[in-house]
Formats: sequence, C-alpha cells, structure tokens
Amino acid sequence: MTSKKNIESKNNFFARFLNFISLFLILLALILLHKQNKDYYLNYVNFINQNGLKSLDPNFVKNSLNDFEKVKFYKVIDGDTIKVIELNENKEYKVRLIGIDTPESTRNPKLERDVKRTHKDEQTIISSGLKAKEYTYNILKNQEYLYLEYDINKYDKYGRILAYVYLSNGCMLNLILVVNGYAKVYTIPPNVKYSEIFKKANEFARNNRLGLYNEF
Repeated sequence: MTSKKNIESKNNFFARFLNFISLFLILLALILLHKQNKDYYLNYVNFINQNGLKSLDPNFVKNSLNDFEKVKFYKVIDGDTIKVIELNENKEYKVRLIGIDTPESTRNPKLERDVKRTHKDEQTIISSGLKAKEYTYNILKNQEYLYLEYDINKYDKYGRILAYVYLSNGCMLNLILVVNGYAKVYTIPPNVKYSEIFKKANEFARNNRLGLYNEF
C-alpha cells in the first residue's frame, strides 16, 4: 500500500514538474519574441538617429502613410517576399521587397547559384533562409495592413510587385531586415532610391554582429 502511494506521489511530482517546464518554456518563448520585436525597433531607430535620416523616422513616416498604397497583409512567402491583398479588387499579389535579398528557404535555381557564389552548402543557406522567413513573419503577423511605396519599375520579370513596404508604425520592412542582419543589399537599377541607406544599414548590422550576418 505504501509502495503504491509512493509511486502515485512520484507520478504526481513528475506531472507537476513537466507542467512547470512546459509553462516555463512557453513564458521563455514569449519573452524572447517580445525581445526580438523590441530589438528590431530599437536597432532601427538607433540606425535612423545615428545617420540623421529624419525622412525615415517612424514618427514622421507614420503621418505620411496615406501617400502610399494601402494593402492587406496575407502571408510570408520568403524573407524578402510576401503576399498581400489589393483592397479595391480584392486580389492577391506577390510583393518582392526592393533593394534587399535574404537567403533562400527552399531548393530552387537561385539556391544553386548562391551555393556556387558563397561556397556554402545548401542546408546552411536554407537554414539561414528559414530564420529570415520566420523573422519577417514575426514582424508582420500582427499587421493587418501594410503600405507600399514604389520606385521607377513597379514589376519584376516574374510579375511580382516591387515595393518598399511600411508597417503601421512607420518602419520600413526592407530596412528593418537589413539593419537587423537578416538581409543583404541587392540593388537592381533603376530602383535605387534607398540603396545608399541600405548599404549603411548593412554596415551597421555587420559592425554590431546582428541577426544572420555571420551566417551569410
């Protein structure tokens, strides 16, 4: 009888212990997610202030969002590519972020080219690409609407919309990804409006060892 009670007591202890561990891990994940979201904004604002970029200050941009096209966020395709819904026609469109490039998260012809160019194996690049994709998703998942600013060319050869994508808080997603080390600069003329700023942001990420910079 005593042995049975001891077994039940041990089982109850382990059950409570596992519940505690589960709650701890959930709490830790929430804390890390909050820290990640907070850090992206802090890094962004620090970069803006250090370089005197008043025109990209979130508080300034937030008051000018009506100058851009408002769309509904739908899903993340890749770290640098998303899907949105055009409000008037209610159609889905792919949007490729101008001026940046994140590692590939799936096997495709570009991945093969990147393997040759970087001398990294496929799995290393895909692993980095999945992290960049997750980072983009975590930033966008609570955004109902996004705002698109266009450059000279509105579409690429694949029919995707090319845009600088702004969040409702006035931060530009393209710049967020570069500043925080989850994307590198990828300039294709004539869409070069922010190319010099992106280059400075890339240096900022490299100097501060942010995000995936050492994994590219």
